[in-house]
Amino acid sequence: MFAVFKTGPVKQRSKAWALLFKKCLEDPFDRNLQQLAEFALKNELVQFEDVEEVLEMARQMSTEEKERMYQLFTTHPVSRAWSEKIRAESLAKGKIEGKQEVICKFLARRFGLDSAEIQEKVRRLTDLQVLDDALTELFAADSIEEARRIITTADSGRNRPE
Repeated sequence: MFAVFKTGPVKQRSKAWALLFKKCLEDPFDRNLQQLAEFALKNELVQFEDVEEVLEMARQMSTEEKERMYQLFTTHPVSRAWSEKIRAESLAKGKIEGKQEVICKFLARRFGLDSAEIQEKVRRLTDLQVLDDALTELFAADSIEEARRIITTADSGRNRPE
């Protein structure tokens, strides 16, 4: 029964989780459904993209169903901890995207269209410390070649602090 959640493609898995939570709302007294939902939340089987599917489903719900979903996700201790984790991950992702944007704007302003290839590499960097280090070094870069070297080094992982 759990195999579809673990092995299916992301979209299929997301729809499966959305369906599970919908069924929990439709029949809040079905202990098996409640236990399965609790197991999924407690063991972090539900991914961030799965939550997006549940939210999409929620947009199509009646007010009463939305209220029950809200209760499900706000009253259960596991779901509260899970919500905090999602918030923290979203905040970290936002910081990374913000730093990438600053670096790309700096490169565009300093080196113009010639920096497009370097900017693509910057978008692949996902370590906030690596991005910080690269930005610090970029401020001292006198040429586009030097900027390219800094980002290439960061992209290969050799720019990580020891």
